[in-house]
Amino acid sequence: MQTPNNPFTPLAADAHANWKAALAELQAARDAFNNGAVVRLKEILGNQDALRAKLHTSNLDREQAETEFKAAFEASGFEKTAAVQKILNKKNDSIAICEALQRAIGQMQAEHQPIYIRANKEAESYSHAYKGAFNAYCVMSAMAQLEKHGPPLVDALALLKLVPNKQSGLEPDIGPNLGYSPSMDRQVLDARMNRLLGHLKTEASTATANRQDVTEAVGTLDLGLLSGHKFLTPGQLHMLKTQASNAAA
Repeated sequence: MQTPNNPFTPLAADAHANWKAALAELQAARDAFNNGAVVRLKEILGNQDALRAKLHTSNLDREQAETEFKAAFEASGFEKTAAVQKILNKKNDSIAICEALQRAIGQMQAEHQPIYIRANKEAESYSHAYKGAFNAYCVMSAMAQLEKHGPPLVDALALLKLVPNKQSGLEPDIGPNLGYSPSMDRQVLDARMNRLLGHLKTEASTATANRQDVTEAVGTLDLGLLSGHKFLTPGQLHMLKTQASNAAA
């Protein structure tokens, strides 16, 4: 028995087209993420870390200068001598430096939020496109196998239509004393086919698919500094936008 036409060819063609579209979407989303807001976000975070380190050192210098000024001022009998003035200038300079660093960190923080929002959106789009491409490749590969091996399976299932009804060895648990009628033919045949398909499902549940093929096709999902990051909920997104607007006002 041979099935005259391969009914799985259109399905395989559709799956292949869906894969190509998903791959194009993934490439666009990956490029948008890698060249998007995350680049500036990384710069901002790096600069913030550097400024915080400088602020930490400057705060220590300020504390030291304040201690030196207090000691020198008391030693001079609380007179503003040239030596006291020199130490006072050092103290004031350290305070000014700390304040300037704090303002710079605050300005970066104000820029950070809108950049972070954009990077989050681009990362979420990239992650969604990656999952879509991953799924599309798996479906395409499965449909290609079905196109190749499906017709003989169709023939095998079709053979069950030739078995007369009331063959208890082939009728699994469709109910006692129901009898058979034309209206039950479909149920009977489905029950028989499901028994045959059950063997395939059992083997598939324990088989190991070649994940390496999928990874080679779609690449890896690399979110960089946003790896392991939970994407913003609508509520969190609204809150950050409000904070950014208030900071810019």
